Amino acid sequence: MKKILMCLALLISSSAFAIGDTDSFYSTSGALVRIGDTEAELLNKMRAHQSPAIEWVQNNRGYSFRAEVYTFSIETMIYKVYISQGKIFKITSNYS
Repeated sequence: MKKILMCLALLISSSAFAIGDTDSFYSTSGALVRIGDTEAELLNKMRAHQSPAIEWVQNNRGYSFRAEVYTFSIETMIYKVYISQGKIFKITSNYS
């Protein structure tokens, strides 16, 4: 019984760590997309021709600002790439 509970706890904790912010991910072509890349670099690496969504994001000081958000689905992960002033400042990942 203890082994079953240990396995269950491990599964729950491992899935919780996979969801959240990340600083980079690999595109389907194998290119590394990371924080600090420009919007043009992102679109080139992802070979994407999509329009971004617009979201209002709050920084750690409480100020809201406009960000462009691109969403990409790669295998079982969904990546949201946030861009402000032409550069990636945040990447989130989540299971699809």
